[in-house]
Amino acid sequence: MAREKPSTRVGFASGFEPRHGETFDHRAVIYSQRSERIHWMESELARSGMPLVIAHDVPHVVAMLVGELQNLARPAVLVLDVDELTEGEVVHLHRIRESGWSGVMVVLGSAPPSLRAALGIDRTLSPPYVENALCKEIARHAQDSTASTVPIPIC
Repeated sequence: MAREKPSTRVGFASGFEPRHGETFDHRAVIYSQRSERIHWMESELARSGMPLVIAHDVPHVVAMLVGELQNLARPAVLVLDVDELTEGEVVHLHRIRESGWSGVMVVLGSAPPSLRAALGIDRTLSPPYVENALCKEIARHAQDSTASTVPIPIC
Protein backbone atom coordinates (compact mmCIF):
# COMPACT_ATOMS: atom_id res chain seq x y z
CA MET A 1 0.00 0.00 0.00
CA ALA A 2 1.55 3.30 -1.09
CA ARG A 3 1.73 6.12 1.42
CA GLU A 4 0.12 9.42 0.59
CA LYS A 5 2.78 12.12 0.35
CA PRO A 6 1.73 15.61 1.32
CA SER A 7 2.60 18.34 -1.12
CA THR A 8 5.65 20.44 -0.36
CA ARG A 9 4.75 23.88 0.92
CA VAL A 10 7.18 26.50 2.03
CA GLY A 11 6.18 29.69 3.75
CA PHE A 12 4.34 30.97 6.76
CA ALA A 13 1.83 28.99 8.74
CA SER A 14 -1.71 29.29 7.44
CA GLY A 15 -3.45 32.45 8.49
CA PHE A 16 -0.21 34.24 9.41
CA GLU A 17 0.95 37.29 7.51
CA PRO A 18 4.25 38.92 8.48
CA ARG A 19 4.25 42.67 8.95
CA HIS A 20 6.25 44.72 6.46
CA GLY A 21 9.96 44.39 7.22
CA GLU A 22 9.44 41.85 10.00
CA THR A 23 12.22 39.30 10.45
CA PHE A 24 12.35 36.11 12.47
CA ASP A 25 15.00 34.43 14.57
CA HIS A 26 13.13 31.12 14.59
CA ARG A 27 11.77 28.98 11.81
CA ALA A 28 10.29 25.50 12.02
CA VAL A 29 10.40 22.42 9.83
CA ILE A 30 7.48 20.04 10.20
CA TYR A 31 7.20 16.50 8.88
CA SER A 32 4.67 13.70 9.08
CA GLN A 33 3.49 11.01 6.75
CA ARG A 34 -0.07 11.71 7.91
CA SER A 35 -1.80 14.73 6.38
CA GLU A 36 -4.06 15.24 9.43
CA ARG A 37 -1.00 15.61 11.67
CA ILE A 38 0.60 18.06 9.25
CA HIS A 39 -2.57 20.16 9.38
CA TRP A 40 -2.55 20.03 13.18
CA MET A 41 1.12 21.05 13.38
CA GLU A 42 0.53 23.83 10.87
CA SER A 43 -2.45 25.23 12.80
CA GLU A 44 -0.51 25.06 16.08
CA LEU A 45 2.40 27.01 14.64
CA ALA A 46 0.03 29.50 12.98
CA ARG A 47 -1.10 30.55 16.47
CA SER A 48 2.50 31.22 17.43
CA GLY A 49 3.28 33.15 14.24
CA MET A 50 6.35 30.99 13.61
CA PRO A 51 7.35 30.70 9.94
CA LEU A 52 7.46 27.07 8.81
CA VAL A 53 8.51 24.72 6.06
CA ILE A 54 6.65 21.49 5.43
CA ALA A 55 9.11 18.76 4.43
CA HIS A 56 7.99 16.07 2.00
CA ASP A 57 10.31 13.28 3.21
CA VAL A 58 13.13 12.55 5.67
CA PRO A 59 15.98 13.43 3.24
CA HIS A 60 14.30 16.83 2.74
CA VAL A 61 14.18 17.32 6.55
CA VAL A 62 17.87 16.49 6.85
CA ALA A 63 18.87 18.71 3.91
CA MET A 64 17.10 21.72 5.42
CA LEU A 65 18.54 21.27 8.90
CA VAL A 66 22.14 20.64 7.89
CA GLY A 67 22.19 23.62 5.52
CA GLU A 68 22.31 21.80 2.19
CA LEU A 69 19.54 23.91 0.64
CA GLN A 70 20.55 27.28 -0.78
CA ASN A 71 18.65 30.41 0.23
CA LEU A 72 17.10 28.84 3.32
CA ALA A 73 18.31 29.75 6.79
CA ARG A 74 18.79 26.75 9.06
CA PRO A 75 15.53 26.34 10.99
CA ALA A 76 15.60 26.47 14.80
CA VAL A 77 12.77 23.98 15.42
CA LEU A 78 11.92 20.53 14.04
CA VAL A 79 8.51 19.03 14.72
CA LEU A 80 8.56 15.41 13.60
CA ASP A 81 5.98 12.61 13.69
CA VAL A 82 7.98 9.45 14.46
CA ASP A 83 5.17 6.88 14.58
CA GLU A 84 5.52 5.65 10.99
CA LEU A 85 9.22 6.20 10.32
CA THR A 86 11.18 3.25 8.98
CA GLU A 87 14.44 2.12 10.57
CA GLY A 88 16.33 3.56 7.59
CA GLU A 89 14.65 6.95 8.02
CA VAL A 90 15.57 7.01 11.71
CA VAL A 91 19.19 6.20 10.85
CA HIS A 92 19.19 9.01 8.27
CA LEU A 93 17.90 11.47 10.91
CA HIS A 94 21.07 10.89 12.98
CA ARG A 95 22.87 13.05 10.42
CA ILE A 96 21.06 16.13 11.76
CA ARG A 97 22.89 16.17 15.09
CA GLU A 98 26.12 14.75 13.61
CA SER A 99 26.19 17.77 11.28
CA GLY A 100 25.94 20.19 14.17
CA TRP A 101 22.27 21.20 14.13
CA SER A 102 21.46 22.21 17.70
CA GLY A 103 17.86 23.35 17.36
CA VAL A 104 14.81 22.18 19.28
CA MET A 105 13.37 18.80 18.28
CA VAL A 106 9.78 18.04 19.26
CA VAL A 107 8.42 14.64 18.27
CA LEU A 108 4.88 13.38 18.03
CA GLY A 109 4.34 9.77 18.94
CA SER A 110 6.28 7.11 20.76
CA ALA A 111 9.98 7.83 21.28
CA PRO A 112 11.77 5.32 23.52
CA PRO A 113 14.66 6.64 25.67
CA SER A 114 17.24 5.23 23.24
CA LEU A 115 15.74 7.21 20.34
CA ARG A 116 15.44 10.35 22.50
CA ALA A 117 19.11 10.12 23.40
CA ALA A 118 20.32 9.24 19.90
CA LEU A 119 18.48 12.09 18.16
CA GLY A 120 18.73 14.63 20.97
CA ILE A 121 14.94 14.91 21.23
CA ASP A 122 13.96 17.81 23.48
CA ARG A 123 10.23 17.17 23.88
CA THR A 124 7.71 14.47 23.05
CA LEU A 125 3.97 14.76 22.59
CA SER A 126 1.67 11.76 22.76
CA PRO A 127 -1.89 11.57 21.46
CA PRO A 128 -4.40 13.04 21.72
CA TYR A 129 -3.05 16.09 19.91
CA VAL A 130 -5.12 18.88 21.38
CA GLU A 131 -5.23 22.59 20.69
CA ASN A 132 -2.22 24.56 21.99
CA ALA A 133 -0.27 21.45 23.06
CA LEU A 134 2.53 22.00 20.53
CA CYS A 135 2.66 25.76 21.13
CA LYS A 136 3.00 25.16 24.87
CA GLU A 137 5.82 22.62 24.42
CA ILE A 138 7.81 24.94 22.18
CA ALA A 139 7.23 27.89 24.53
CA ARG A 140 8.18 25.76 27.55
CA HIS A 141 11.45 24.74 25.90
CA ALA A 142 12.21 28.34 24.93
CA GLN A 143 11.57 29.43 28.52
CA ASP A 144 13.80 26.64 29.89
CA SER A 145 16.56 27.56 27.44
CA THR A 146 16.37 31.24 28.33
CA ALA A 147 16.42 30.49 32.05
CA SER A 148 19.53 28.32 31.71
CA THR A 149 21.47 30.75 29.52
CA VAL A 150 24.09 32.75 31.38
CA PRO A 151 25.25 35.95 29.70
CA ILE A 152 29.02 36.29 29.42
CA PRO A 153 30.26 39.85 29.89
CA ILE A 154 32.53 41.17 27.17
CA CYS A 155 35.22 43.52 28.47
